[in-house]
Amino acid sequence: MKTDYSIVIPVLKLEGNPYLDNILSSLAEQSAPPESVFLIVGDRRQGRAINYGVSKVSTTYIATVDDDTMIDDTELFKKLIDAITADSTIGIAGAACVIPEHASDFQKRSMKEIPRRFFSCSKRDR
Repeated sequence: MKTDYSIVIPVLKLEGNPYLDNILSSLAEQSAPPESVFLIVGDRRQGRAINYGVSKVSTTYIATVDDDTMIDDTELFKKLIDAITADSTIGIAGAACVIPEHASDFQKRSMKEIPRRFFSCSKRDR
């Protein structure tokens, strides 16, 4: 299946990264897998790494994910692309960020207090 989106993932290092296999497997399991995945390795400045990755993309749509992202919906990117293509007023779309059960107390507090790190998808998450 040909899709018209790419994924950019900034990664500090490949060797010893405990999350990378999970995110790559999750992307491969998408019902509409990305046309390409760009791993931008070694740049400590995440914004610059993402900008560089985006400059290499030739698809209409671009998604960025962190290397420790956990995707639990095989329809995630299809839903995002469908929403964007169905409504021309949407310029950017994103998914809910839910605090994982295994997160440390520090991570849980940080995700709740740092703007744009936690987006509740139900009353249960508040």
